Amino acid sequence: MPEAVLQDLQAAGGRIYLVAGGTPFEGEHGQTFLAGIQRLAQYKVEVYLVPVVSNFLSVPVNREWIANVYSLAADIQHEGLINVRGLIGDAEPPLSMPMDILGNEQADFYQAVFGLRDLIATVHREYPGLKVGVTATSAQYLDGFDGDADLSVVMRSPVDPPGGWDYINVMTYSSYFLPAWRAYYVYWVERAMARRYPTTRVSHLIGLVGGGMPGEPLLDFDDLVRDARLSRALGVHEIAVFQLDGALQVFGNDFVRRLTAAVNGPQYDSTVAVPFSRPVSAMFYGLAAADALLDARSWRGLLWLAWAVLSGVLVRRLPAANIHKM
Repeated sequence: MPEAVLQDLQAAGGRIYLVAGGTPFEGEHGQTFLAGIQRLAQYKVEVYLVPVVSNFLSVPVNREWIANVYSLAADIQHEGLINVRGLIGDAEPPLSMPMDILGNEQADFYQAVFGLRDLIATVHREYPGLKVGVTATSAQYLDGFDGDADLSVVMRSPVDPPGGWDYINVMTYSSYFLPAWRAYYVYWVERAMARRYPTTRVSHLIGLVGGGMPGEPLLDFDDLVRDARLSRALGVHEIAVFQLDGALQVFGNDFVRRLTAAVNGPQYDSTVAVPFSRPVSAMFYGLAAADALLDARSWRGLLWLAWAVLSGVLVRRLPAANIHKM
């Protein structure tokens, strides 16, 4: 990475999230990786590492992820990497596996939740300089509004363990939405996250700007700036872009400096228009409705559903019986 980019990161107070392999500091590649982190330390750039697992952080691989966190934390301490401030998991539904609609793996889900709680407590005790955080989609976070984890159980992705993460990041990914929808979507997600976590500083991965999976849509610079300004207006303390190396290729080596100036410059307090989007509104209402339907899996929900069906049958049959007698 050019010196000018590192200087821009330092001036902006930026941090970098890096994927770490299973044995990140071993072999020739490991030494290069280690030297890169140490180089970032010279510019006072904080680093957060992503432990690699065979799938996303989810119920089937949670033990693997926990073991990798412990191993990586020990390596960080052994190498004396003082600018590595935390570890973060990418909590998403496991790839190539069906949803757990019926909740058959609910026991495994909560076992994973408590395992993550114990992990956070252990890292705090044994590695006090490290934080443990998570990134996930808005649906997984907003699932907790009704006091349960129905959607997360279905997705087999435990994102909200008791005790809480040290920091959380929401994958807004506004680049997936039509231009007319994006501002309202970002606004809705960030307002909802502020209400869901009123005492937590939430960071937002606001859109793809370079890299990603083949065929994924990318934000152009103007849309990225608009989303970043909107995040600033809503009090978001940090935005993340994915991926920095791709952004440098698309927008040039002055990307960090240009983005910082566009968002935090003299014009940063200008009004950001947020037009209403009915499709986005319908999407979030649909999410709430799906969560409500999942409540029917509990015995109280089943009783309510049985009462509703029985009442409907009685209302339908009684008038017909009265007419017959007449």
